[in-house]
Amino acid sequence: MRKTIDTHWEVWTYDVWGNEHDGYDVNDRYNYSRDYIIRCKPVTYNPNTKNEFVAIELTDNQLQRVFGVRCNLTIEGDDIHYYIYREKDYCPIGELNCISHASLSPVRMYNKITENVNLPD
Repeated sequence: MRKTIDTHWEVWTYDVWGNEHDGYDVNDRYNYSRDYIIRCKPVTYNPNTKNEFVAIELTDNQLQRVFGVRCNLTIEGDDIHYYIYREKDYCPIGELNCISHASLSPVRMYNKITENVNLPD
């Protein structure tokens, strides 16, 4: 198994209106990057069993770097779609959509040319 796997993401940032008291509304979203690469460390779950699988999760530190923030984050979505909020007041920050993998839990790479799902080396 590889020590790291490059994941490719489409990154969206939000134009947000509102405040902590009245709540927030996303006014618009902007495509920050159509192919942002995040190098991830795969983790093996249930090692040496028939249920063993490899998965990837983006860390808070990685997400903070993508969006240029230092605040604590709340993350929603699934393994290939992340919706990011500021933890303190649930202000929407942005979203990430994985464009290189069909799944990150377990890891299944997506080959755009053949549209087949492949397991990592």
